[in-house]
Amino acid sequence: MLNDKRLDEILDRALAHYSDVEPLAGLEDRVLQRILAGRVPAKRPTVLGWAVAGSCLALLFAVVVVLGMRHTTPTPWNAALTSAAPPRTAPMQNVRVPPSLRRVVRRHVVSVRGLPKQESFPSRTPLTEEEKALVRLVSRSPETATSLLAGLDKNDAPIEIEPIQITPLKTGSNEP
Repeated sequence: MLNDKRLDEILDRALAHYSDVEPLAGLEDRVLQRILAGRVPAKRPTVLGWAVAGSCLALLFAVVVVLGMRHTTPTPWNAALTSAAPPRTAPMQNVRVPPSLRRVVRRHVVSVRGLPKQESFPSRTPLTEEEKALVRLVSRSPETATSLLAGLDKNDAPIEIEPIQITPLKTGSNEP
C-alpha cells in the first residue's frame, strides 16, 4: 500500500508535466473565431410575427368585450322584463275560446318491451350437409355408425412430419 505522502508526490509530479505543456498552435485563434461565428444578429419581427401578435390582441379584445357584457346592469327598456314580481292577471272564468285557438294535446303511451329472448344462447346454426348425412346414418343403422366412428379416436400414434427438402434454384451459370 502506498502511504498518503508517497501518493501526493506521484500526483504532484504527474500534474507538473501537464502544466508545462503549451497549447497547440492557433488554438486561441480558433476558439475566438468560433465564438464570433456563433453570434447571431438579433432578428427583427417579420410580417408573420406581426400577424400573430395582431391576432392575439384581437382575441384578447374580444374576450374582454364578451366578459364585460356579462356584467352590465339592465337598461330601462328591459328592466320590466327582469323584475322579480310577475304581472297580476285576473283569473279566467267563463271565458269562451274559439275552436280555431284551441290546442289539442295528445298523450302518447309508450310501452316498454324487452328484447326478444331466445330459448338457448348462443343461437344454434343450421346443420351442414355433412352433419345431416351423419344424422341420417346414425338414425338408420346405429351399429354401423358406431363401428365406423369407434376407430377414429383410438389412433394414439404420434404425428410424424417428413423433413422439408429444398432443392436449390438453377441459375443461368454453370454452377451446380
